[in-house]
Amino acid sequence: MIDRGWSGGWGFPDEKVEAGSYLLVLECAGEKTKPLTLSVEKNDIIDQIKAEFHFERSGFVTMGTPVPVTLTVQNNSPQMIRFPQRGAMGEGVSLKVLRDNPGFRSDFFYPWEKLSNSPFSADTYTWKVATVIPSIVLKPGEHFEQQFLLAEAYSFDQPGKYEVTFATVLPVLVGDESGPFSELCPIRLPVVDKEKFTVSDAR
Repeated sequence: MIDRGWSGGWGFPDEKVEAGSYLLVLECAGEKTKPLTLSVEKNDIIDQIKAEFHFERSGFVTMGTPVPVTLTVQNNSPQMIRFPQRGAMGEGVSLKVLRDNPGFRSDFFYPWEKLSNSPFSADTYTWKVATVIPSIVLKPGEHFEQQFLLAEAYSFDQPGKYEVTFATVLPVLVGDESGPFSELCPIRLPVVDKEKFTVSDAR
């Protein structure tokens, strides 16, 4: 999707996904693939890695009010985890801004120059790629934070009621290449948060 800062799927955000046997068919321009049977199992490792955005303020603000947004990742698993820094491999941070009156919508990326840069590129984040791509490595129990400023990507240009969304996807490697999770990796963790603002003129 050209309006997202990553490649690959987003998951099923509006549906309850359960373990079981599924039939997968991909369709594009009226062409369909043959059905493929997938066996989906629940794995507790997903619940042990917590990733989220957090808006440091919301509600009533003026047009000049700074709005920090923090990305946090907490590794509560017994395994070491790693994921690419935002910006590496084209893994960016997307934003959506909605205003109710007058109606307005904008979808865009957090400035790439504010994120990590790497001369290397790859389609998939693997253990081999992780040795050359700028990555975050968290041991069991460790915590990571990265702060963003809304003003570096978007400035409220007039009073009104707004909704702002920050989103990204973390491709996560769990353990090592020969470990029990090697065939499941990279595990893709969608991270998204939104907040509402009532913006007034600073004057």
